[in-house]
Amino acid sequence: MSEGLGNQDSKERALVWKVFLGCLSSPPDMQKWIEEATTERDRYRKLKDKHLDLELEPEEMDPNVNNPLSRNENSPWFQHFKRENLLKIIKQDVERTYPEYDFFEQEWVATILTNVLFVYSSEHSELSYKQGMHELLAPIVYVLAKAQIESPSEAQDSRVLSSSAFLEHDAFLLFEKVMAVTSSWFYTTVEKPEKDEDDFNFGDTEEPTTPLSKKCNYIYNVLLQSLDPTLYTFLCNIDVEPQLYLLRWVRCLFGREFSLEKTLVVWDAIFGYDPELKLIDFVAVAMLIDIRSQLLEQDRNGVLALVFKYPALEASTIITKALSLAIKKNAPLTKPPSVPQQQQQQTQQPQQQQPQQPQQQQPPKSAVDEDAGFVKKAFGWAPVKSKTPPSTPSTPGTSSPLTGSTGAPPPNVSSLSPLSTEVHLTPQQMKELQLDVSASS
Repeated sequence: MSEGLGNQDSKERALVWKVFLGCLSSPPDMQKWIEEATTERDRYRKLKDKHLDLELEPEEMDPNVNNPLSRNENSPWFQHFKRENLLKIIKQDVERTYPEYDFFEQEWVATILTNVLFVYSSEHSELSYKQGMHELLAPIVYVLAKAQIESPSEAQDSRVLSSSAFLEHDAFLLFEKVMAVTSSWFYTTVEKPEKDEDDFNFGDTEEPTTPLSKKCNYIYNVLLQSLDPTLYTFLCNIDVEPQLYLLRWVRCLFGREFSLEKTLVVWDAIFGYDPELKLIDFVAVAMLIDIRSQLLEQDRNGVLALVFKYPALEASTIITKALSLAIKKNAPLTKPPSVPQQQQQQTQQPQQQQPQQPQQQQPPKSAVDEDAGFVKKAFGWAPVKSKTPPSTPSTPGTSSPLTGSTGAPPPNVSSLSPLSTEVHLTPQQMKELQLDVSASS
């Protein structure tokens, strides 16, 4: 299946995601963006140096000094085996990432996924790695990789922001921003609801909960109940608990319910709506309401079959409904302020946005293209005009095909270790990225 989005769309998406998620500041300032990107990339490099040394020092390996079987958490051997086990778990999930896409079968892609997940999990040891995190990172790497395809006419400062030398660094930064909101959804430790000290109960009837289960209850028992009481009552009567499917929907940001290309469009809207990703709640409700007629005809097993294998429609349909529901519930839109008005005019006056779309003369668009175009109109995507190209920051010990800087050549992909210090795309790899990605629907 063709990936549907062109190179220009990929570049715009990578840039606006960085702005929406706070990796780059707003309003646009190219020079400031380069400074921000350089600072954050340096921070990631230091984190890699801190966490990727898996080897023990010779003196630490001496069994007369440190017992390899020690269960003391401060023992070098204990820490060593802990890191090795973490790496093993991450690699197992990375190998299962979007198996229908050839893109994720490439070794350099698996290396980037492994590196980023390992560094993040090591830096946030209280949470560590949880299954499903790889499904949040994979689309980010995909989008950034597509944005790396260079255009000779592209201004130098813009090329710095999408340099292939920093694909892994930028993937970590975006993933870190997403996890800043979603990390609590991966905690499995339950907490009991707070009670008034004066309350007197014969036994504990309140079930403990997690942050994600609280969110699922809010989506189901507050939003759905108020926005579609008929559907809510029906689902309650047939005993369909929201956690059965909403845990997966929300935790993976609907990545398992839509194809990768449609997932990117849904994420465009979620990231663009507000920094706290509140549109997720309304997307979930919109997905239920959009198939309400099918749900109301089913018994419990039929309903579960539908929600576990969601009959995904066009992403723009779900986004339109989600935004409409958010407006109906008076959920404030924080970025950008004009989106609700644009959304209301979308179906009535589709031609009004024509002057803002300079790339109209293109081949017929796929459904994914149409979805992406809808989001671009709704959220006001526009290429940032470059200023006079500044000098490109050089990175010691790395080589960027964009800047022509000298240094160590890009590594042979076939010889990359699971935790390679740097990953650079070779010209051949970048050429391959311009080809359609083979995938099943």
